[in-house]
Order: sequence, then C-alpha cells, then structure tokens
Amino acid sequence: MSDSYLIKGGKPLNGEVVLSGAKNVALKTIIAALMFKGDVTLENIPKINDVLDLIKLIKSLGAKAEFKEKNTLVINSDSLKSNLVELQYGSKIRVSFMLFAPLLRRFGECFVPNPGGCRIGARPIDRIINGLTALGIKVDYDSDTGYYHAKIINKPKGKYRFEKPSHTGTELLMMIGLMTNEKVEIDNIANEPEINDLILYLTSAGANIKEEGKKIIICKSPQLKQKEPFIIMSDRNELVT
Repeated sequence: MSDSYLIKGGKPLNGEVVLSGAKNVALKTIIAALMFKGDVTLENIPKINDVLDLIKLIKSLGAKAEFKEKNTLVINSDSLKSNLVELQYGSKIRVSFMLFAPLLRRFGECFVPNPGGCRIGARPIDRIINGLTALGIKVDYDSDTGYYHAKIINKPKGKYRFEKPSHTGTELLMMIGLMTNEKVEIDNIANEPEINDLILYLTSAGANIKEEGKKIIICKSPQLKQKEPFIIMSDRNELVT
C-alpha cells in the first residue's frame, strides 16, 4: 500500500545524533534579549524558518542580530527605534505576540498585531490579555486593524492566576514582571523545561525570579546584562523523533 509503512522490529537501535537547539527556547530568548543592555550571545540556536523570520522582525524594529558562527547568534537592542510590529512580520510568526514585553519596557507603549494576523473569531490569547491587565497594563484591541495597543500606566505589580496553564502566557507575564518596582506573582503556571531554561537565562543576567511549585515570583530586578554566552537546551521533541 502506497500510503502505509510496514515496520519489522526486533533489532535494537544504536548510534549517536546531534540535537538542534529547542525552537521554543530559541524564539523566547531572542525576544527576551531585547530587554538586555549591550550584546547578548546565544548558542545552539537552530537556523529554522521561525528563527530567521523572527530575526527579520526584530531587525525591522531597529535591533541588530547576526549569526557569528553556525548556531551562535549575537543580538543588540540598544538601537531599537520602533514600537510598532508591522503586520507583514507579525503575521508570520505567532511568538511575535511576546514582543509586548521588550517594547513596553523600552517605549512604555506598543502596537502588536493579533498573532497570525487573524482579525475575526475567538482569540485564544484572551487569558494572556487578562494577565497583562491584571498586572496594570492597559490594553485595547482594534478589530478593524487587528492590532493591540498596550500602554504602561503604572509599573507592573500584583498577582495573576491562570485559569488554565499557558506556556506562552507564563513566559510573557514573567518578562512583564521584570519591569516591576515591587513584586509580581504568577500562579498556576505552565511547568515546562523550556520555561525553566528561560528562567535560567534571565537570572544569569541579573533577573530576580523564583519558582515555587506552580507559582513564579518576580521582584525588582536591575537592568539585565549578559555576563557570558548562554547555551539553550536541546529540542526534546527532536530527541523523541
């Protein structure tokens, strides 16, 4: 049958394979790098379409990003100049929604399109918007343009509990929490290895983040500055494949 595979087992597999860096860590660390001062060096970054599209996006905002070696990416956001994510870029990659954090930190307000450019129907990011609002971010949505307009009225603070754990939501609110002058608590978080790697990345640069069970606590942190290159974890999905 042309649409089937016939597999005969009974023979143990052996050998070695070199794993790529985890996509879900690569994308988030690149975005978080825009919250750092000076150069940020990330190693084990896979050269996949999502990563390359994200690099084009942050360059369109004024940041600098360049592969120095095969999988070593150097980012510098000191020249960031725009707080508006163009729809042509934002619609290509869903993670563009996380640009709320660095753009709000830099400009105090920003304009980010609905992920994927969808302008109709239910929006699964409502939980994330609720979280931003709970922490003190004013967010308005224009259904005609498909854009969110977010603005910081006061420095983020307070608590938010996800009704259902959200991977991206946990990471975004954690990054928003880095702007607090007091304390931010995020409860019922998604507990994933990729989130732990992002926490390790941020704390290695000075962030004050603690994980307590299903809760993340972020206290006032200094300006993030990388001390040494960060090597992201390998992709566990690729390992299974």
